[in-house]
Amino acid sequence: WSERLKESKFDLTEEELRPYFALPAVLDGMFGLVKRIFNIEVRPADGQAEVWNDDVMFFNVHDVDSGKHIASFYLDPYSRPENKRGGAWMDV
Repeated sequence: WSERLKESKFDLTEEELRPYFALPAVLDGMFGLVKRIFNIEVRPADGQAEVWNDDVMFFNVHDVDSGKHIASFYLDPYSRPENKRGGAWMDV
């Protein structure tokens, strides 16, 4: 329903917007923003950690001034409904 509302209100579909939001450009913009705001640098760390799908990316976060590694994270940008459960879950 919300997609239809956006289409009627703005005369745009998600498919028409897709070329303007390609993943590499979005990541470059987002990582540039966090560098400016938080003085950290996000660097690709491909091959440094095992991933569950070829689309999954692994990144290291470094302090710009010291160069110290302060964090790492996985980015799984695509939905794979056949493999994922909806919502939060935890095995007990």
